Amino acid sequence: QPHPSNGYNNYMDHDPTANSNINNNDAAYRNILLELDESTLREMTLTHQLHNLTSVLDSLRSESESLEVRADVLAERLADSTSNYGYVHNRNLELEANCTAVS
Repeated sequence: QPHPSNGYNNYMDHDPTANSNINNNDAAYRNILLELDESTLREMTLTHQLHNLTSVLDSLRSESESLEVRADVLAERLADSTSNYGYVHNRNLELEANCTAVS
């Protein structure tokens, strides 16, 4: 039927489901926008968490390197102490032998 005001067929005038289809499309569009917002928020949260984890990893890596250097220094000190102990122990044995020989 022609629309009385303009003489053209107006789909909305002829199809009673047209308004509900438009409403459904608007609702679907709003749902898509909402899902997009939620996805963007999840992405931002994950990006922030990744940044935090990267910072923690860098910090732990630096601390690990520092501890490795300290362990190397302590190992060298232990080797020096062991060497010194052996030297002093041998000197003490010589001294004891000399004292025994003198007496």
